[in-house]
Amino acid sequence: MEKQLLKLLLNYNIYTEIKSQIPRTIFPKEIIELYDIICTTHEKLKRDLSLIEVLELFKANNPTATRAKIDNISFILNSFTELPEISADVTKEILKKVWITEAGRQIAQIGIDIVNGKATSFTQAREIIEKIEQGTLSDADDLEQVTDNIEELLKLVLVTTKWSYNIAELATVASGIGDGIFAAAFGRVECGKTAFGVSLAAAPGGFCDQQAKTFFYCNEESDARTKMRAVMAYTGMPMMAIELNIKEAKETYSKISKQLQFYDCRTKNILDVEAHIKKHKPNIVIIDQLDKLEVNGSFAREDERLGELYIRFRDILNRYDCAGLALSQANADAEGKTVLNTTNMALARTSKAAECDVLIGIGKSSLHEENTRILNILKNKVNGGFKDIVCQLQPEISRYVS
Repeated sequence: MEKQLLKLLLNYNIYTEIKSQIPRTIFPKEIIELYDIICTTHEKLKRDLSLIEVLELFKANNPTATRAKIDNISFILNSFTELPEISADVTKEILKKVWITEAGRQIAQIGIDIVNGKATSFTQAREIIEKIEQGTLSDADDLEQVTDNIEELLKLVLVTTKWSYNIAELATVASGIGDGIFAAAFGRVECGKTAFGVSLAAAPGGFCDQQAKTFFYCNEESDARTKMRAVMAYTGMPMMAIELNIKEAKETYSKISKQLQFYDCRTKNILDVEAHIKKHKPNIVIIDQLDKLEVNGSFAREDERLGELYIRFRDILNRYDCAGLALSQANADAEGKTVLNTTNMALARTSKAAECDVLIGIGKSSLHEENTRILNILKNKVNGGFKDIVCQLQPEISRYVS
């Protein structure tokens, strides 16, 4: 099939029609050089090629090739003449079969890598399977040029940040989040990471007040405790006040209760979270803490595991059109610091930071008042703003205010 396809590619019109649908790896080693020559020459000359021309081009590109090598290439090209002529419709069927064969080979290689204990991407295997199921031959089938209409571009950009932060200065610097945007925040133990996520979701003006359907996945502390923090954040009532005024608290919190749902994901795999997101379709996903989720695969180092986990989470956000906020730990070097950097992310190297669109370090120092927090905007692909933002954590009601 590979030789038949290569023969068909000598026709320039066929080449231009199907070139974006051909994975280079389908060709065996002995003819991949011929494939490269045909593609390169078509791009330059934009006309049909003959077998003699391909042979001469091979000689010109390989002046040191041995006589045995040239004879072998000549033999391969001559064998093309014995292949039957086929129509364009049959060409596409051949290409489809060749592509499916190559897809199967790639999936098999992923399986071999897993057996041999190598880190591998389950996302890649799933994408290959989905393409087979959909009958899609190539990513190029779905390529769409970005509009030249500036008004449309502005509209699309605004949509991507449709959920704004309810910390005024943070909203000014980093705008907000939206479909496919991956934000992450990290800090030391007891610096207020969970409260940060709760405040953005549940405090007045937060994601839920903006009518965003928000899922909060808990694997750090009790999901019930975290949900109670949300009640305190929205109502502005500390725990004791809620106990004394339960009716008022219930009535007030009911305004966002349907928008904010909490789930215990301790001991869960990222696949479990993905299946839940796929089924229930939230607008925003907050995971406290993302690093503690399991991810399939064998990894030589923890940063490799975390890198795969963060890649998978980013893929989920893009796949199901939701925004995400991941909370995680800072390493010991961040203790007592107000200004953090990406190297302070626990066990990360560059694997975690590389996947985020927005990265926020939560700094805390004894040189400041006990409840002062410094939000370090370390990465911002949303609008490019960078600044250290001074906030106050109100721990009794789990709110961040600037």
